[in-house]
Amino acid sequence: MHRIVHYALYTIQHTPYTKPGENCTTSTGRQTMEANGYVDYTVGYCIGILLIFIVGCRAIAYLALRFNKA
Repeated sequence: MHRIVHYALYTIQHTPYTKPGENCTTSTGRQTMEANGYVDYTVGYCIGILLIFIVGCRAIAYLALRFNKA
């Protein structure tokens, strides 16, 4: 567990946004979203994917219970 936490903190501390002794390279959340590639996703797209995921999981659960011969 200690190694995972250490790696996570190391990665956060050594990103281009947090170089020691320098100013932050991003000033807005929009720049961070663009740097991470999140600009392509709209709220509608995310809601649609979430609904598809929910319906898909419910359908799989229904089929599993329907055809369970226990």
